[in-house]
Amino acid sequence: MNYKKCLANVLITTLATILLPVLVLRATPQESAEKTGAELVIANGSLVYWTDVKEISSKNKAFPGIKPDTNVEDPCKIINRTREIDFSSALLEDSKTSAGTRPLVSFDGLNLMEHGSGWPPSTSGDVGLKYYIQAVHSSFGIFDKATGALLGARTFDDFFPAACGEPCDTNNNADPIVMYDQIHKRWIMMISAWVGSTNGSYFSIAVSQTSDPTGAWWTYCFKADDVLMISSPRCGVWRDGIYVTANMSAFGGAYDHSKIWAIKTPDLYKGTLIAQSTTTSSLRSFSMIPNCLRGQMQPPFGSPNYLYSIDADEFGGSHTDALHVWRYKVNWSNPGQTTLTGPAILPVAPYDLTSSRIPQLGTTWTLDSLYGRLMFPVVYRRNLTDVQSVYLCHVAEYMGSRAMRWYEVRIKNGTSSIFQQGTFAPDATHRWMGSICANAEGTIALAYSASSTRMYPAINYTGWRRGDPKGVMGLGEKTLIGGTGAQSRISRWGDYSMMTVDPVDDKTFWYTNEYYSFTAVAPQLPDWHTRIGSFRIISRESTIPPGAPEIAAALDIPEQKFINKGTWEFAVTTASPYFGTSCVGNPAALTNSESCRIETTCSGKTTVKFWWKVSSETGWDYLNFYIDGILQDRISGEVAWRQQVYTVSSRPHTLAWVYIKDSSDSAGADTGWIDNVEIN
Repeated sequence: MNYKKCLANVLITTLATILLPVLVLRATPQESAEKTGAELVIANGSLVYWTDVKEISSKNKAFPGIKPDTNVEDPCKIINRTREIDFSSALLEDSKTSAGTRPLVSFDGLNLMEHGSGWPPSTSGDVGLKYYIQAVHSSFGIFDKATGALLGARTFDDFFPAACGEPCDTNNNADPIVMYDQIHKRWIMMISAWVGSTNGSYFSIAVSQTSDPTGAWWTYCFKADDVLMISSPRCGVWRDGIYVTANMSAFGGAYDHSKIWAIKTPDLYKGTLIAQSTTTSSLRSFSMIPNCLRGQMQPPFGSPNYLYSIDADEFGGSHTDALHVWRYKVNWSNPGQTTLTGPAILPVAPYDLTSSRIPQLGTTWTLDSLYGRLMFPVVYRRNLTDVQSVYLCHVAEYMGSRAMRWYEVRIKNGTSSIFQQGTFAPDATHRWMGSICANAEGTIALAYSASSTRMYPAINYTGWRRGDPKGVMGLGEKTLIGGTGAQSRISRWGDYSMMTVDPVDDKTFWYTNEYYSFTAVAPQLPDWHTRIGSFRIISRESTIPPGAPEIAAALDIPEQKFINKGTWEFAVTTASPYFGTSCVGNPAALTNSESCRIETTCSGKTTVKFWWKVSSETGWDYLNFYIDGILQDRISGEVAWRQQVYTVSSRPHTLAWVYIKDSSDSAGADTGWIDNVEIN
C-alpha cells in the first residue's frame, strides 16, 4: 500500500503553571479503500512535533520484555506467536439471532502461546454492535460476539503500517486498551510505544472509520513525551473527545508526575488528530483515571471530564482514605482557557492496605493485587432524570483478605459526592483485579479475579440491583470460569481487566480477564489464558411481568396492563385508598435522586381519568403524569386526593406516572399515590 504523510502546524499555549500543547495530526486514507483477500485496509497519518518532523531511523523489530518483577525466575524469555486475521466474507456473515434473545456466551480469548509476548497480558476488551475486540500484551483479536468465534488476531507491530512512524511501527510495548464509542459508533485502540530510553515515548492510536472493525482504520503515531516514559495509561470516551491519563517517569526511574491528554472528536474519526495536554505533579494524581461515558445519554454540554484516584492513610503524611476528583475542562477554541482544577477530596469508609499478596492453590508463589491504585475503567452514566453517576473500584483489606471496594459517586452541579460504597468480601477468598460498570437499568456489575490456598485463580462476578441495600451486592457471587492452574515464577497478574455493557440493549454485561488452565512446571514458563463472557443480572423490576394483575386490581381497572419501569417499583398499599380497599404508591425505600415509574398504554380516542395524592418535600419531590413522554401535570407537598381528566387522540399513547426525588432531603410520607384509573 502507498501512504501519504500530511503535515500540519502546531500551536503551543502556556496556561499559568500547566502546559497545554495543541497537537494536530492529519491522516489521509488510501485512495482506493478496498479489501482484497485477507488484507486489512488501513489509512495512515504522521505526526508533526512542535515545529518540525522528527524522523526516526531505528527499525529494530523487538518484542517487549517482561516488566521488572522481583519474583521472576527468568525475565528474559519471550514467546512470540502471531496469528493473521482472515477477513473473508464467510467469517463475517451477520448473526441471524435476535439481539433480544441472543444467549449469553463464555469463550476463550487470546492466550500467551498463540498471541502473546510476555507477562502480564493486561487484558482489555469492549463490545460493539456485532463484534467483541480483545487486546493483550502485544496483540488484539476480533470475535463474533454471538458465537465467540475468533475471526482473526494480529500483533500491534504488524497492524500499524510502516509509514505510521517509529516506534509505533515496530516497538509497541505495553498496556493496550480497546474501547467502543457508543455515541459515534467507532472503535479505538491504543498501546504504548518507545525505543530505548533516549527518544521519549509514544501512543500508537487506531480508530475505525465505521462501526465495523474489519473495515478501514485511521492510524496515528502520537508522541506523548520527548524524554519520559509513559506507564499505566488509561482512557475514557467523553462528549468532546477521548481523554487519556498516564504516570510519567524517567526510563527505569520512579514516578515523576501525571499527564493528561484530550484528543478531539469527531475529528479523530475523520483522519485528523487534535490534542491538548496538561500535567499535575501532585502525588495524589498517581494512576488517576478519566471518566468513560456509557449509554446514550451524554454529559451536559460543556461538562468537564472528571478524573479520579484513590488515597490511603498507609501512604503516610496527611494522606487519608479518600477519593480524589479533578475537573479537566478543555476549551478547543481557545486552549489558553483550558483548566485543570482539584483535587476535591471525598472521604470514604476506612479501609486497610496491609498486604498486596494473593495466595494460590498448589504453590507458594503469590500474586500482586496492585492495591493502592484505582481499577479501570471509571464508568460515567447519566439517566433520564438527569442523575449523573460514576462507578469505581479498587482492592482493599478486609479481615485479612484482599477484597473489592466499590463506589457509586453522584455528580450534581459539577460537585461529586459519594452516593453509596461497599466492600465485597463474603468469605476469606481473596478478590482483586476488578472492573465495574452499570447498565441502563441502574444495575451494577462487578467482576474480578478470585483465589486462595484452596482454589486456583478464577473469574467471578457479583451485582447490585435497585432495591438492594446501599453498599450491598445483593446478587451474591457467580463464576464466569474456574481456573484449573496457578501462575508460577511471575508475580504480576495484570494491570487491569475490563467490564463493559452491550450497546445493543444497554443491559447485557461483558467482561474479560485472565486465568490459567494448568500450572507450569520448570523449565516451562507460565502460559496465561483469557476469557470473555457476557451475562445479564435480572433487575427487580424485571420480576414484575407485564400486566401484573395486583397492580391493575389496586387501580380498579383489572383489564388494563401496567408495567413497573422505574429504578424502584410502585406497589399495592391498603393505606388510605381513594376507592375500594387498596391503591398504588411508591415504596418508602425510595431515596435521593431516585425515581419510581409505572406505565400503561391506550389507543383510540379516549378519556383518561385517575385520582392521585402526594405527601412530599414541597417544590422538590414530585408525583408527575406524562402522556407520550410529555409532562401533563405534577403535584408536590401535601396534596389530598384529587381527580385528573385528559382526552387523547385516536392513535396509541403511553401513559406514565413517575415519582421523582431530588438530590437531598425528604418531607411528609415521601410518597405519591394513584387510584381509581378509568380509560374509557
